[in-house]
Amino acid sequence: MASLNHNHLAYAILFSFFLVVGLLRVESSAAQSVTGTTGLFSTPTARVMPDKTVSAGFYFFPGALSNYSRDGLYDNGNFHATLTFLPRLEVMFRYTRMLNLDAESRESIFMDRMMTARILIFREGRHTPGLLIGFQDFGGTFGTTVNNHFGANYVVASKSLEMKMVFTDLSIGYAYDLENDQSNTMSGIFAGLEFKTQKDAPFSFIAEYDSHRLNAAVKLHFRRVQVMTGLMGMKYVSGGMSIQYPI
Repeated sequence: MASLNHNHLAYAILFSFFLVVGLLRVESSAAQSVTGTTGLFSTPTARVMPDKTVSAGFYFFPGALSNYSRDGLYDNGNFHATLTFLPRLEVMFRYTRMLNLDAESRESIFMDRMMTARILIFREGRHTPGLLIGFQDFGGTFGTTVNNHFGANYVVASKSLEMKMVFTDLSIGYAYDLENDQSNTMSGIFAGLEFKTQKDAPFSFIAEYDSHRLNAAVKLHFRRVQVMTGLMGMKYVSGGMSIQYPI
Protein backbone atom coordinates (compact mmCIF):
# COMPACT_ATOMS: atom_id res chain seq x y z
CA MET A 1 0.00 0.00 0.00
CA ALA A 2 2.88 2.37 0.76
CA SER A 3 4.26 1.91 -2.74
CA LEU A 4 0.87 2.71 -4.25
CA ASN A 5 0.60 5.91 -2.21
CA HIS A 6 4.07 6.98 -3.31
CA ASN A 7 3.11 6.42 -6.96
CA HIS A 8 -0.02 8.54 -6.58
CA LEU A 9 2.01 11.29 -4.91
CA ALA A 10 4.55 11.23 -7.75
CA TYR A 11 1.78 11.55 -10.37
CA ALA A 12 0.21 14.44 -8.46
CA ILE A 13 3.55 16.27 -8.26
CA LEU A 14 4.16 15.69 -11.99
CA PHE A 15 0.72 17.02 -12.95
CA SER A 16 1.10 20.03 -10.65
CA PHE A 17 4.46 20.88 -12.22
CA PHE A 18 2.99 20.72 -15.74
CA LEU A 19 0.07 22.89 -14.71
CA VAL A 20 2.14 25.58 -12.97
CA VAL A 21 4.78 25.97 -15.68
CA GLY A 22 2.14 25.82 -18.38
CA LEU A 23 0.25 28.73 -16.89
CA LEU A 24 3.37 30.86 -17.28
CA ARG A 25 3.09 30.68 -21.08
CA VAL A 26 0.53 32.31 -23.33
CA GLU A 27 0.70 30.39 -26.63
CA SER A 28 -1.79 27.67 -27.62
CA SER A 29 -0.55 24.10 -27.86
CA ALA A 30 -1.21 21.52 -30.54
CA ALA A 31 -3.26 18.44 -29.80
CA GLN A 32 -1.76 15.29 -28.29
CA SER A 33 -3.49 11.90 -28.19
CA VAL A 34 -3.25 9.36 -25.36
CA THR A 35 -0.48 7.63 -27.35
CA GLY A 36 1.82 10.65 -26.84
CA THR A 37 1.92 11.72 -30.50
CA THR A 38 -0.14 14.40 -32.23
CA GLY A 39 -3.68 13.15 -32.76
CA LEU A 40 -7.29 13.06 -31.59
CA PHE A 41 -8.16 10.81 -28.62
CA SER A 42 -6.34 7.58 -29.49
CA THR A 43 -6.10 7.89 -33.29
CA PRO A 44 -3.39 9.81 -35.18
CA THR A 45 -3.86 12.79 -37.47
CA ALA A 46 -1.80 14.23 -40.31
CA ARG A 47 -0.60 16.99 -37.99
CA VAL A 48 2.73 17.49 -36.28
CA MET A 49 3.77 19.97 -33.62
CA PRO A 50 5.56 23.15 -34.74
CA ASP A 51 9.22 22.69 -35.63
CA LYS A 52 11.61 22.45 -32.63
CA THR A 53 8.80 21.76 -30.16
CA VAL A 54 8.94 19.21 -27.36
CA SER A 55 5.97 17.68 -25.52
CA ALA A 56 5.92 15.70 -22.27
CA GLY A 57 2.99 14.17 -20.44
CA PHE A 58 1.22 11.33 -18.69
CA TYR A 59 -1.85 9.46 -19.93
CA PHE A 60 -3.96 6.72 -18.38
CA PHE A 61 -5.13 3.84 -20.60
CA PRO A 62 -7.60 1.10 -19.51
CA GLY A 63 -6.01 -2.31 -19.09
CA ALA A 64 -9.09 -4.03 -20.53
CA LEU A 65 -8.12 -2.65 -23.97
CA SER A 66 -4.33 -2.85 -23.69
CA ASN A 67 -1.94 -5.48 -25.07
CA TYR A 68 0.29 -4.84 -22.04
CA SER A 69 -1.92 -5.59 -19.05
CA ARG A 70 -1.68 -9.30 -18.10
CA ASP A 71 -5.01 -10.19 -19.73
CA GLY A 72 -6.63 -6.90 -18.74
CA LEU A 73 -5.81 -7.07 -15.03
CA TYR A 74 -3.70 -3.89 -14.88
CA ASP A 75 -4.38 -0.43 -16.28
CA ASN A 76 -1.55 1.42 -18.04
CA GLY A 77 0.23 4.67 -17.22
CA ASN A 78 2.01 6.17 -20.26
CA PHE A 79 4.85 8.68 -19.84
CA HIS A 80 5.95 10.27 -23.12
CA ALA A 81 8.44 12.75 -24.55
CA THR A 82 7.80 13.90 -28.13
CA LEU A 83 9.91 16.11 -30.42
CA THR A 84 9.29 17.68 -33.82
CA PHE A 85 12.23 18.76 -36.00
CA LEU A 86 13.52 18.98 -39.63
CA PRO A 87 10.54 20.25 -39.49
CA ARG A 88 8.27 17.44 -40.73
CA LEU A 89 9.56 14.64 -38.54
CA GLU A 90 7.93 13.86 -35.19
CA VAL A 91 9.54 11.28 -32.90
CA MET A 92 8.24 10.01 -29.59
CA PHE A 93 9.74 7.92 -26.78
CA ARG A 94 7.33 6.41 -24.26
CA TYR A 95 7.43 4.39 -21.07
CA THR A 96 4.32 2.35 -20.28
CA ARG A 97 3.82 0.97 -16.79
CA MET A 98 1.21 -1.48 -15.54
CA LEU A 99 -0.31 0.38 -12.60
CA ASN A 100 -0.69 -1.14 -9.12
CA LEU A 101 1.77 -3.96 -9.79
CA ASP A 102 3.90 -5.39 -7.00
CA ALA A 103 6.79 -2.92 -6.67
CA GLU A 104 9.31 -5.78 -6.93
CA SER A 105 7.88 -7.32 -10.12
CA ARG A 106 10.01 -7.22 -13.27
CA GLU A 107 7.44 -5.17 -15.23
CA SER A 108 7.20 -2.62 -12.43
CA ILE A 109 10.96 -2.08 -12.43
CA PHE A 110 11.71 -2.02 -16.18
CA MET A 111 8.37 -1.05 -17.77
CA ASP A 112 7.71 -1.19 -21.53
CA ARG A 113 9.70 1.13 -23.79
CA MET A 114 8.74 2.12 -27.31
CA MET A 115 9.49 4.67 -30.02
CA THR A 116 7.33 6.17 -32.74
CA ALA A 117 8.35 8.07 -35.89
CA ARG A 118 5.92 10.13 -37.98
CA ILE A 119 6.71 11.88 -41.26
CA LEU A 120 4.52 14.63 -42.70
CA ILE A 121 4.49 14.02 -46.47
CA PHE A 122 2.18 16.87 -47.54
CA ARG A 123 1.02 19.84 -45.52
CA GLU A 124 -2.65 20.72 -45.67
CA GLY A 125 -3.54 23.14 -48.44
CA ARG A 126 -6.59 25.29 -49.02
CA HIS A 127 -8.33 22.53 -50.96
CA THR A 128 -6.13 19.51 -50.22
CA PRO A 129 -5.63 17.45 -47.04
CA GLY A 130 -2.39 16.92 -45.20
CA LEU A 131 -0.85 13.45 -45.53
CA LEU A 132 1.35 11.63 -43.00
CA ILE A 133 2.85 8.17 -42.49
CA GLY A 134 3.60 6.74 -39.06
CA PHE A 135 5.52 3.85 -37.53
CA GLN A 136 4.45 3.22 -33.93
CA ASP A 137 6.57 0.96 -31.69
CA PHE A 138 8.76 0.46 -34.75
CA GLY A 139 11.51 -1.34 -32.84
CA GLY A 140 9.28 -4.40 -32.64
CA THR A 141 8.00 -3.99 -36.19
CA PHE A 142 11.50 -4.05 -37.67
CA GLY A 143 12.84 -6.71 -35.30
CA THR A 144 15.21 -4.56 -33.23
CA THR A 145 13.40 -5.22 -29.92
CA VAL A 146 11.99 -8.36 -28.31
CA ASN A 147 8.53 -7.07 -27.35
CA ASN A 148 6.05 -5.17 -29.48
CA HIS A 149 2.93 -4.41 -27.46
CA PHE A 150 1.77 -1.25 -29.25
CA GLY A 151 2.71 -1.68 -32.91
CA ALA A 152 0.88 0.31 -35.60
CA ASN A 153 1.94 1.38 -39.09
CA TYR A 154 -0.38 3.78 -40.84
CA VAL A 155 -1.07 6.46 -43.40
CA VAL A 156 -3.50 9.24 -42.48
CA ALA A 157 -4.99 12.33 -44.14
CA SER A 158 -6.45 15.36 -42.32
CA LYS A 159 -8.50 18.36 -43.50
CA SER A 160 -9.98 21.20 -41.51
CA LEU A 161 -13.37 22.70 -42.39
CA GLU A 162 -14.31 26.11 -41.02
CA MET A 163 -18.00 26.91 -41.14
CA LYS A 164 -20.06 29.75 -39.72
CA MET A 165 -20.68 28.31 -36.25
CA VAL A 166 -18.21 25.44 -35.95
CA PHE A 167 -14.65 24.44 -36.80
CA THR A 168 -14.23 20.78 -37.73
CA ASP A 169 -11.02 18.79 -38.18
CA LEU A 170 -11.54 15.51 -40.06
CA SER A 171 -8.97 12.70 -40.22
CA ILE A 172 -9.18 9.33 -41.94
CA GLY A 173 -6.48 6.70 -42.31
CA TYR A 174 -5.55 3.10 -42.80
CA ALA A 175 -3.39 1.01 -40.46
CA TYR A 176 -1.53 -1.91 -42.03
CA ASP A 177 0.46 -4.86 -40.68
CA LEU A 178 4.00 -5.27 -42.02
CA GLU A 179 4.76 -8.58 -40.31
CA ASN A 180 1.41 -10.15 -39.35
CA ASP A 181 1.88 -8.82 -35.81
CA GLN A 182 -1.13 -9.71 -33.64
CA SER A 183 -0.24 -7.01 -31.09
CA ASN A 184 -1.03 -4.12 -33.45
CA THR A 185 -3.19 -1.51 -31.75
CA MET A 186 -4.84 -0.52 -35.05
CA SER A 187 -5.70 -2.60 -38.12
CA GLY A 188 -7.71 -1.31 -41.06
CA ILE A 189 -9.64 1.91 -41.47
CA PHE A 190 -9.77 4.50 -38.69
CA ALA A 191 -11.32 7.97 -38.66
CA GLY A 192 -12.15 10.83 -36.34
CA LEU A 193 -13.66 14.30 -35.98
CA GLU A 194 -12.79 17.17 -33.67
CA PHE A 195 -15.39 19.91 -33.18
CA LYS A 196 -14.75 23.45 -31.89
CA THR A 197 -16.76 26.65 -31.92
CA GLN A 198 -13.75 28.31 -33.61
CA LYS A 199 -10.23 27.30 -34.66
CA ASP A 200 -8.48 28.63 -31.54
CA ALA A 201 -11.21 27.71 -29.05
CA PRO A 202 -9.75 26.14 -25.87
CA PHE A 203 -12.44 23.44 -25.63
CA SER A 204 -13.19 20.72 -28.19
CA PHE A 205 -15.20 17.51 -28.55
CA ILE A 206 -13.79 14.41 -30.25
CA ALA A 207 -15.54 11.42 -31.80
CA GLU A 208 -13.49 8.67 -33.45
CA TYR A 209 -13.37 5.08 -34.65
CA ASP A 210 -9.95 3.54 -33.91
CA SER A 211 -10.41 0.51 -36.24
CA HIS A 212 -11.78 -1.55 -33.32
CA ARG A 213 -14.25 0.60 -31.37
CA LEU A 214 -15.97 3.97 -31.08
CA ASN A 215 -14.48 6.51 -28.67
CA ALA A 216 -15.48 9.97 -27.48
CA ALA A 217 -13.55 12.61 -25.54
CA VAL A 218 -13.36 16.22 -24.50
CA LYS A 219 -10.12 18.20 -24.68
CA LEU A 220 -9.16 21.45 -22.96
CA HIS A 221 -6.21 23.66 -23.91
CA PHE A 222 -5.06 26.29 -21.44
CA ARG A 223 -2.08 28.06 -22.95
CA ARG A 224 0.50 25.27 -23.32
CA VAL A 225 -1.23 22.74 -21.10
CA GLN A 226 -3.63 20.15 -22.50
CA VAL A 227 -6.04 18.11 -20.38
CA MET A 228 -8.15 15.37 -21.98
CA THR A 229 -10.59 12.72 -20.81
CA GLY A 230 -13.05 10.41 -22.50
CA LEU A 231 -14.47 6.93 -22.96
CA MET A 232 -12.80 4.13 -24.92
CA GLY A 233 -15.40 1.90 -26.52
CA MET A 234 -17.92 4.27 -24.90
CA LYS A 235 -17.25 2.34 -21.67
CA TYR A 236 -13.69 2.64 -20.28
CA VAL A 237 -12.34 5.93 -18.92
CA SER A 238 -9.04 7.20 -20.32
CA GLY A 239 -7.24 10.53 -20.38
CA GLY A 240 -4.36 12.56 -19.06
CA MET A 241 -2.31 15.70 -19.36
CA SER A 242 0.59 17.07 -21.43
CA ILE A 243 2.53 20.27 -21.99
CA GLN A 244 4.54 21.66 -24.93
CA TYR A 245 7.54 23.99 -25.19
CA PRO A 246 9.60 25.41 -28.05
CA ILE A 247 13.32 24.62 -27.88
